[in-house]
Order: sequence, then structure tokens, then C-alpha cells
Amino acid sequence: MALEFSHDCPYCKTNSIGFTGRYNWTIPGVGNQKFILATCNGCHAGVIFLFRLNNHTSDYDFSKANGNLASNGLQTMHSWPQTAHNDIPEDIPVQLLGLLTQAIKCLRQGAWDAAGMTFRKVIDVSTKLLDSSFSKKPLAYRIDDLEKSGKLTADIKSWAHEIRLDGNDAAHEDDPFTREQAEALHSFVDAYLRYIYTLPKMVERSRETRDLANGKA
Repeated sequence: MALEFSHDCPYCKTNSIGFTGRYNWTIPGVGNQKFILATCNGCHAGVIFLFRLNNHTSDYDFSKANGNLASNGLQTMHSWPQTAHNDIPEDIPVQLLGLLTQAIKCLRQGAWDAAGMTFRKVIDVSTKLLDSSFSKKPLAYRIDDLEKSGKLTADIKSWAHEIRLDGNDAAHEDDPFTREQAEALHSFVDAYLRYIYTLPKMVERSRETRDLANGKA
């Protein structure tokens, strides 16, 4: 039986989720420590742990463990990675940061329908932030009005509508949303956010740096 224990997952961001040990190895010359590769039971991503063997030697068989780590004389010394890149574009509003994090977490845990609906909500909230005077209108009209007012380009308007329509499918269609649909929606949302928020900020910072170098206040 493989070692089972709880730990926070740096990939899907789930706290105290179950991990399953897959492979372990010793450190030459170190008798009370051992590495183990374990996978998250939620998103199945791999994390490497370094355990201190408080009551055992390096030949300890992890499959004999039963219960929590402490009761088996095992202590987590370190894990890699501590954090994982979570595909969050820079400089997006804080209101969107929480939603996007939720959507990506659902995506990594295989909750495709929830991911689709939450990615759609990212665009819903973003369009309200771009112009609050349109906030009472349905999302489809809001997207069109933002393009007419010059706050969205024609291409970005098309992306936003794709996200809206696919998000609607996740919320209302009888057939389950698929992994491929959820991942495609993530790609559209990522492109939208980088164009609307990340790239303008990059240009702004570049301009400020150039002005400082040229002695402009």
C-alpha cells in the first residue's frame, strides 16, 4: 500500500489535500532522511518531498505507514515546488484575480463545467469595470458597446463573445463541458486579459523608464 498523507498542493492550490507516494530514494551517507515523489489526489501533479525519518533508518518502507506522518515518525522538511506558476497575467484588477484563480483551480481539478462558468464571469466582471455605464446591460450588448466606444478592438470583441458563448454552454447545456472546451476557454480568457490589462501596463512602464533615462519628470 502506498503512503498517503495530506499537504497543500502548489498546483491546484487546495489546502490539506491527499497525496499518494509514488517513488522514494535515499541520500547517500544520510541515514535519517529520504526523498519521495508524491502526486496530488486532486490534480495529479507531482511534488517532491524531503522527509526526516525520526524513528527509522533510510531503508524504511513507506508502504508500512498508517495514519498521519507524525504518528509514523515522519517529518516534512521541505517540498518542491513551493509554489507553481498559475498562469495569472500581470496587472489585472484584483476583482478578476480571485475569479481567474478559481477558474484555473477548477480547470486543474477536472471541474470543467465550473471552470467554464467562472471563466465567463471573468469577462462579465471585466466589461463592467471597463465602463460602468454599460453594467446594467446584458453581457452580449455590453461587449458590442465597448467595441463601439473604442475600449475593445474588433478582434477582442470576437474573443469576448467566444468566451461568453462557451461559458453559456457550460452553464446551460445538458452535455457536460469537456476538458478541451475548458482549456480553449482558458486560452481565450488569457489572451483577452493580457491584451486589455498586461500589455498596456508594460507599455506604460517602458515609457516611464525611457522618460526617466531622458531626464523627463
